[in-house]
Amino acid sequence: MPGLSRRRPGPTTSGPPSTTTEQDGSGGGSQLGASWTRPFSGVRQAASEAGEQISATLASVLQSASVWGQAVTAQEEETPLPAGLTEDQLKAAQAWARGAEGPGGNIIRQLQKHLGVPATGSYDRNTVIAVVMDQRARGTGGSVGVASPHYMSSLGLLFTQDVVGAEVEDTLAATLKQNHPDGYTVAFYVHYDVQSNNNKEFERQATPYAERTGALGLQGGSVVQGVPIAIREGSEIVEGLNQIYLGVRQHFYAGLDPYMQDLMVRLDASGIEGNGLDWTKANDVSLFCHGMPGGLSTDAGGSYREGLHSDTYGQSNIESFVHGVRGATTRDVNVQLFACGAGRGTDEKEAWLEHRQDHRMGQASVAQELSTQLGPKASVFAHTTTGHTTENYAGRVFGAEAGGGQGGLHLFDRLFPETFIQSELIRLHPTLDPAQRAMQHHTLRERMWAHYRGSIGTNVPVSRFGARMGQLMFQDPARAAKLLQGEWQAANGPP
Repeated sequence: MPGLSRRRPGPTTSGPPSTTTEQDGSGGGSQLGASWTRPFSGVRQAASEAGEQISATLASVLQSASVWGQAVTAQEEETPLPAGLTEDQLKAAQAWARGAEGPGGNIIRQLQKHLGVPATGSYDRNTVIAVVMDQRARGTGGSVGVASPHYMSSLGLLFTQDVVGAEVEDTLAATLKQNHPDGYTVAFYVHYDVQSNNNKEFERQATPYAERTGALGLQGGSVVQGVPIAIREGSEIVEGLNQIYLGVRQHFYAGLDPYMQDLMVRLDASGIEGNGLDWTKANDVSLFCHGMPGGLSTDAGGSYREGLHSDTYGQSNIESFVHGVRGATTRDVNVQLFACGAGRGTDEKEAWLEHRQDHRMGQASVAQELSTQLGPKASVFAHTTTGHTTENYAGRVFGAEAGGGQGGLHLFDRLFPETFIQSELIRLHPTLDPAQRAMQHHTLRERMWAHYRGSIGTNVPVSRFGARMGQLMFQDPARAAKLLQGEWQAANGPP
């Protein structure tokens, strides 16, 4: 799609950090020569200028590091070729991997781990042999030793390529650092091949959403603010997030002195989870597309099997997707799935009015799997029914915003929690004793439910809350709760 720039990684060199990524935030060109000899005390002093987050990460690196600045080269053993595989075929597979259609370093490492060979990130001899043996064992077709997108998909791996960091202007970088210290928003929508009115709705909703949230997008190889990113396949979500992250990170690096640049490259190479500054990463990732309980149609052709999916549509590729975006997103990332049914379990029937208090559901949904793979600090928001792209009150939240655990919590419970209900029982019924108030609980909660439902819909003017509530409760549930509760209290005074 326009704006996404891929390139093959070059050889590792010394010097300033490269803008090429292997899709996990580790970056290309991260290994330095042996000439770097600045004392540790000087490094720590320089690190303090970059903030506590870098210093904490540096401390972990220094604690585990024994030798700095010495390149270590792993010599690949000459593994004998299996019968029927020639050296020419092996070299042809490696040439494909080095070419414009080849896989990125991150997905190569995922493939290597899956096949049980050393995870070097390079399409080396052992990897080609392992692919060939797997192709034979499973009877798959395709070119000998070539881990094509179709082959990767059969293993549950999302084929991605390395990307180059996009250009970032000084003013935008300053805005991100000052106004988005916890991370920025990136919004994606699928541009389907068939541009029916229904399919065009995703762009129509994503565009004002990106404008309101100041989402970062890509245009002509540069990072811009206030626009969504059009995609035609799920891998472009991974590549787009990394292209933006690398551009922002590289701009930050460019303003550091050479010693700090060296330090940051070493931190990137450390592999420590959560490494890096949050303002250089995405904290909100929004996706506008068709959805089902078992998957997301991120494929332009409308296929779920070719999209992001759980085991419902073949081998799940959600874990692979998360591996691809991990370095470019914060650990407490919020993912908004504006996709029908993605929060409903494959074992559930569609139920618009289901809102039993604190009742967890959707354990067998693609939203739950995504939440689980992202980790305990992340949250995933999704709808449980078919309906409007964003203005649908049948929604659930999974993960941290749901209080952790398995299963999704209805958005109504997130916005009108039991603590608020209890405080309202006291405010509205100050003369009743606890037992009498308890008898009013169900009636009061149902009145709040009616208020909640009446606040979400295309007929609700934007001026009422300053944004569409269906969008806001996914993107900023704390603000949505404050607005809804405030409006409720204003309209419901004591008798």
